[in-house]
Amino acid sequence: MKLVKTANGKRTIKISKKEWEFIGVKAGWRKKAQVVAPTKKPVQAPTKTPDGVPQKNPNQPGKEKPFDPFNPPRPKIYPKPKAKKKIITDKELPEISTFANAIDHIVKVSQTYEEGALQPVRDFWNNIPQEHSFSQNPILSEYGHNLSREGYDFLVQKMQEGGKPPPANSMQLQMEALDLMRKIFALEAPHREELAEKAKDITAQVWGIDRDKLDAKVTENPEKGEDQDQDQDQDQNQERKEVPVTPELRQEINKREIMNAITQGSAVHAMYSVHHLIADTINAISPELLKMYTRFSGIATHHYYIIDIPAVIQMMKANLEDAAIGWAHVEPIEQQGEQQGEQQGEQQGGHKVVAEGICFPVLCQELFKGVMELISLNGINQNLSEDELYTIYKHTGALEDEPWLITIGPALWRKFLQVIPDDINLSVAIGKFCLETPEKVETIVRSIIQDPESARTYFGGLKEPEVPKEKELWQDQDQDQDQDQKDAWQLPEDFEEEDDDDLLMDLLK
Repeated sequence: MKLVKTANGKRTIKISKKEWEFIGVKAGWRKKAQVVAPTKKPVQAPTKTPDGVPQKNPNQPGKEKPFDPFNPPRPKIYPKPKAKKKIITDKELPEISTFANAIDHIVKVSQTYEEGALQPVRDFWNNIPQEHSFSQNPILSEYGHNLSREGYDFLVQKMQEGGKPPPANSMQLQMEALDLMRKIFALEAPHREELAEKAKDITAQVWGIDRDKLDAKVTENPEKGEDQDQDQDQDQNQERKEVPVTPELRQEINKREIMNAITQGSAVHAMYSVHHLIADTINAISPELLKMYTRFSGIATHHYYIIDIPAVIQMMKANLEDAAIGWAHVEPIEQQGEQQGEQQGEQQGGHKVVAEGICFPVLCQELFKGVMELISLNGINQNLSEDELYTIYKHTGALEDEPWLITIGPALWRKFLQVIPDDINLSVAIGKFCLETPEKVETIVRSIIQDPESARTYFGGLKEPEVPKEKELWQDQDQDQDQDQKDAWQLPEDFEEEDDDDLLMDLLK
């Protein structure tokens, strides 16, 4: 078997006749040849001529006939000998497995990023359009292509480990997704409240946050509730105006775009991973449900790589929010008032995450997204004016940017998980990261990608991450700038030295 290229540049497999015979026997297309004992031809009796003289059989040896010039002997024409069919013995059958492994390798090669991901997706991250805001973001423009490739390779590998490759096109994907949703809905129907509570348990456990700050629901028809803060912001936005993007404001936009990518990455990664944490509960509902969750989550993410995102956004720009299969937002917790005491009223203050999803994995995705949004709110520079904040949100809050961030966010989030020590509270680590200046956020992300060990020491509270030598442009800012940022948040002077997690958690709340 050989892997060759055709005239149009595509790869194809050239298989010899011998290998096809191996496949035929293994697959049952043909039977093994049976050895049949040769039979003797009957001896033909001598015939007599009209004059009664016996004529010898020409096939028998004897005296050659004299040459007759008027009747020359004609040359004998023998049939073309047939090639003997080789009988495949049991000793040769193991070669079939080698051939099958080669076929499996070819299938995996065809699922590479260059051949599996749609060209518009690859072209976007390989050369971001100048008019797009991502083109001015040093992290997204420099590492977006590699992060997109890593995200695709990870996803395809996980789907192949499940025993089935990704769908070949969007039509197959949609048909399989609809079939999976129908089966999942039927199995989840009697257990939706239980699954919603489990989703809250997992989110609180992974992030190390108060479970009471989570509100979750599994429903086939998620209807986004009213966010009082968002409604109020919309009314205030009508009185605000966009200001010119200065270099300092561009840095704030870059930081929020990075945070949005991490938010989408944490949510998507949770969708196709956290259900394994409650495998016993899922298997008790149905032994097949866990595989359905994994498959559905995989193809739900994979479709962002095989659709023409710019064309879909242009076609569905007005209905992108209505097409969502889940949602999450942050809303204030209602105060209990003086009826239950002043202390309990204070505990009920702050914000909570409210989320809905069509099934358990989607609900987990939305809860993780909401928690990240809640934590990242503390990273907003409070020294900015309302018009500057409005400008930042306008440049970073476009719904049509989410598909692009979903293709790179999961790979970036997994890099974060690799450098955060296990004994560090996840919400504390991300919260500390959010409080950094835009310049240091870019430095930390570069360290996470290029020098994970340096980033690991940062999250462990040992020392600040070192900037890769080849990236001198992104060295840390001086201590005065860092101190100014701390003063803006009114942090104690000895906060970093003590690394007080409880104090940071109180600040996040």
